[in-house]
Amino acid sequence: MQILLTDCESDVTNASYFAVSPDQRHALEAAWLALVAPRSGIEQAAAWWRQLFSRYAEPHRHYHNLSHIRDVLPLVEGDPAAAAAWFHDAVYDPRRDDNEEASAKLAATALRQLGFRMTTIDLVAQMIRATARHESNQLPPQALLLLDADLSIFGSDSARYAAYVNAVRKEFQFLSHDEFRRTRVAMIERFLRRPQIYFTRAMQERFETQARKNLNQELALSS
Repeated sequence: MQILLTDCESDVTNASYFAVSPDQRHALEAAWLALVAPRSGIEQAAAWWRQLFSRYAEPHRHYHNLSHIRDVLPLVEGDPAAAAAWFHDAVYDPRRDDNEEASAKLAATALRQLGFRMTTIDLVAQMIRATARHESNQLPPQALLLLDADLSIFGSDSARYAAYVNAVRKEFQFLSHDEFRRTRVAMIERFLRRPQIYFTRAMQERFETQARKNLNQELALSS
């Protein structure tokens, strides 16, 4: 597996994996409206769709864009987890260390305006905050499934995984090669030390073996 492609190859490959087609965009918009419009009405729902779309289209996003939401949503269950999926990377600045906290606060503001119950809003915010470290912390099953879905890219085929690494590298282009490598190695080693990367049986069966293969290969190439 070639982790670092040439700049030209990387741009083409990343675009093919992490772009959203017009049809996919319309499907995502429909999914968002189906989730929130019954509570808020179409006008409020459409206004928040435009804000989310604008955020996920920010030019510094090469992996953490709308394609990531496209890939996560089919893997989660329940309205709270779906709402958390939509908002978990709504605030994303690679130079910040509080993106998850800021995303949780944005989600709480939005969901209050959209008519969600406070118990649901609190659960969504808890789920989003949990994506900062991906630790179980006695979370409910739907939250664990969200955490697993967020890391489903680890278990993708080797070409897609390589494209993901290159896309994240572009998001962190302000880091030197060595700084980025050290950051990646620390993250990889933390996940590989776990008995299981994924919390849920379904995700373990689907992604665990390939995820460990991908992470181990990236680690070997980073040594």
